[in-house]
Amino acid sequence: MSSRSIRCTCLSFLDQLVCAYCMRKSRRLVSSSLKFSKMLSQTATFAWVVFGIGWACAQDGVFDASFDVGLGPDGTIEALAVQRDGKILVGGSFSNFAGFPRLCLARLNDTGAVDFGFACEPGPNGTIYKLHPSSDGKVIVLGEFTEIGGEPRLGIARLNADGSADPTFDGSEQPVNSYGLSWPLLIKTVIQPDGKLLLAGFFQSVRGLSVSGVARLNADGSVDTSFQPFPGTTYSQASDLVLQPDGKMIIVGEFARSPDDPERNLLRLNPDGSEDYTFSAPEGLSGGRLALQENGDLILTSSSTIRRLSVDGIWNSDEDLVVYPYFYDLFSGPGDRMYLFGTSEYGGMPTGDLVRINRDGTRDWSFDTGIFRGIDALAFQPDGKLLVASTFTTAEGNSRTSIARLFESSPGSIVHFEQLSYSTSETNTSLSFRVIRGGATNLPASTGYRTVEESALAGVDFVARTGRVEFAFGERFRTVEVPVIDDLVGAESHRNFGVVLENPGKGVSLVAPSATVGVIQDNDHLDLSFSPGAIGEIRSMLLLPQDRLLVSGQFTNIGGIARYRIARLDSSGAVDMEFDPENRLRILANGMALGPDSSILVAGGFTNVAGLSRQSIARLSWNGSVAEDFVPPEWLGFVSRLGLQPDGKVVILTKTSRVEKRGSLVRLNADGSHDTSFLPELGALSNTVSAFAIQPDGRLLATVGARSPTNLTLLRLQADGSIDQSYAGAVFPPWSTAESITLQNDGRVIVALGSDWVPRQLRRFNTDGTEDPSWHGPDFWSFPWVGIVGTSTFSIDVVLTLPDRRVVVAGALQVRAGTDHFGVVRLNPDGSVDDRFNPGRFEGLASLPSWPIFGGGAVQEDGNLILGGLFRLDVETARTNLVRIPPGPPLVSAASFENVVVEPNQAPRIRLRFEGTQFFVVEASIDFAEWQPIYTNSSSRLIHTIVDSADPQPRYRFYRAVPWR
Repeated sequence: MSSRSIRCTCLSFLDQLVCAYCMRKSRRLVSSSLKFSKMLSQTATFAWVVFGIGWACAQDGVFDASFDVGLGPDGTIEALAVQRDGKILVGGSFSNFAGFPRLCLARLNDTGAVDFGFACEPGPNGTIYKLHPSSDGKVIVLGEFTEIGGEPRLGIARLNADGSADPTFDGSEQPVNSYGLSWPLLIKTVIQPDGKLLLAGFFQSVRGLSVSGVARLNADGSVDTSFQPFPGTTYSQASDLVLQPDGKMIIVGEFARSPDDPERNLLRLNPDGSEDYTFSAPEGLSGGRLALQENGDLILTSSSTIRRLSVDGIWNSDEDLVVYPYFYDLFSGPGDRMYLFGTSEYGGMPTGDLVRINRDGTRDWSFDTGIFRGIDALAFQPDGKLLVASTFTTAEGNSRTSIARLFESSPGSIVHFEQLSYSTSETNTSLSFRVIRGGATNLPASTGYRTVEESALAGVDFVARTGRVEFAFGERFRTVEVPVIDDLVGAESHRNFGVVLENPGKGVSLVAPSATVGVIQDNDHLDLSFSPGAIGEIRSMLLLPQDRLLVSGQFTNIGGIARYRIARLDSSGAVDMEFDPENRLRILANGMALGPDSSILVAGGFTNVAGLSRQSIARLSWNGSVAEDFVPPEWLGFVSRLGLQPDGKVVILTKTSRVEKRGSLVRLNADGSHDTSFLPELGALSNTVSAFAIQPDGRLLATVGARSPTNLTLLRLQADGSIDQSYAGAVFPPWSTAESITLQNDGRVIVALGSDWVPRQLRRFNTDGTEDPSWHGPDFWSFPWVGIVGTSTFSIDVVLTLPDRRVVVAGALQVRAGTDHFGVVRLNPDGSVDDRFNPGRFEGLASLPSWPIFGGGAVQEDGNLILGGLFRLDVETARTNLVRIPPGPPLVSAASFENVVVEPNQAPRIRLRFEGTQFFVVEASIDFAEWQPIYTNSSSRLIHTIVDSADPQPRYRFYRAVPWR
């Protein structure tokens, strides 16, 4: 039977695209060119599938680019530990980790992201030095603290799997020595399989019991009185301890069986603490660190020598290894290889701060990490990967703070891109892609590369390139240059193309990311015709009819015209001289609303408006004159928010001072008088409202809760202030606060949540108050304050909903740390990041680059976005404080089916092209009556290949693509 491809027949029905294919015959599969997803997370995943490149071919000591802790800690790391489930515990002296509050203790997922399922609140009040996870998910922590999780604990505590303090563990005392000192003289701790904890160090008593040098605690933290290795001695001390699989333990230090016995330096104890005399280590053999190898051999170290002893303590001096001049610690890894850190030479050869030694004592040169200095902690994962903590800020050219992950594999050179994506403006002449070589670098190496079209087209947006990357002896970095073309087209989405590494030379392996994305940023993303030139911060704004804009803030001049704190602009951004022509208002408005008959409500902390007494709120006519028939009560405090009900009544959030985070809900009549019929049923929490919003039916949504461990609650109030019991609402984590409540046009509500203690996030709720499971908001990261190390801030200032249910978020934030989404991000209807919208990097206006502040935003009828605040947008645009941004491509635009391919006994494969489309659903039918969804897309790829695995093998099959609703 012959084999051939077919083209489908496409029928257009309004907002749907329908494809019908013919009777079944034998068809050949039509291959399609490789395409890249523009969404970064999908880029990496897709690349691994297409090229068949996994992490298994990575090399020893090579940096693992998939592990990223973002901003990392704002202090030092002293301890690392890996739980059975692969999650990573980090201890040290820090107050924030990756921008999130984590005091001295954090847990990370396998990717390096902070695990929010683990939170010790409040954290320890001192440094964490040691971590011991147990099989039940709990963890024992040791350090310089007296409190942890709100419980008194003196240097030792056990935490539950969620990070809370375990009250069943006694941490009321520490080991002490004759000088009354405690930490850090507790040098080594080891947890036994039965949960008991071995302690080794320089101490003479534990919990009042005379125990010298080595002790054991029961699983509940009490002293194991049956374990007393050196009864009657007061001067034994241990510098290290290792636990054998049979429960025996080997210790090194200075010990005596009794006050009259000679000192011993190395011995083995039975599980009950008695000495094991079958261990025949030579007298006087001293050392500092111990490591137990897989075959039972013991590694003993001093400041410049490594010795290997048999399982019974027999020493062969011929196996001594010389290390010069100093190393800090030693670990035994897979394959009986040893890891040293803190050394500057090995066998007379310069090294980095981390080296690997083969069993025969020779240095393993395939393990090359010369990038690290000052290693503070190491930990092995179950898959053999090695976690390294130090004070570094880069790893193989990648930005990495304090923690990196390395591979364990075979020798050779490996090559990969430095980043998952690169970006540039289309006005630039080229885009540079940095390629990194790791592993062995003592030989030349090469690999091929080529560019691949995606939404950016070769010859239109960039110049196609193919070639080879050549590394000379010892060379680690090379660059691929791809010319960029300015297409001279108006505002459009950013466009992307791919660059692929392929055909590696001899001795070279490719590891992810071996494919990357080049993003060409549209240089027409900013409406340069809109240039009000506000001198000072914009605090609030209100969109008026005819696209006029009312703005208020700390300014005295706009566009060269004197305007003090409040002004109205026409659609071009020019000052509207019809509003407040005498410049007498001079009020700083925190909130504004459009009232009946084109009147304007303004609210803030003022007491006088244009010479008239008005306490915190006033109504203005269209020309800016003060309405005399609107007089608010004189007892009002600072008004931070206001909203207008359908009946003309005004709801305000009033506080006793402008610095308070929360206040009370008050409703005013249309003439400004107090509406005493509105009595919110909030009881003691009546003055703890942080945000509210008014529904079209007049009911109010509000977040209520004290700024304390009391939970923040989302609830709905009826017109009289009573609580709507039919509304499910939500209870947020302790210490939460709500920045805003925003209504979508479909009735769903978005709450901007966050505080200094919980992560900033957006959560969406259905009309009945239940949480919307279809919402998958992004991970927001704190905005780095460049120029001051370890300083960052975080806020969600503005949330705007668009008619197509996309959401614009502005604040001191970034998404997917390491990308170029800074300050402003647009989200798709499901909360995922819309990568087609990226107006540029927003920064503050401090002398050092700092975070942006947004005071308000508005969406015009044509879709243009206006943002105001205290910021600058991209240095090259020279736009500050007030900007207008074109909307870019719509959510749904042109679509076409390219072909449908069918092979015998295989499901049909449909290939589609969606120009500018972000969300769509492909449905199938056999009769045009009933349609079943077979594919839902939420990526920005142009080409989509769909397999109709549910095809019931009919004679005819029809497909259509419809917007995702």
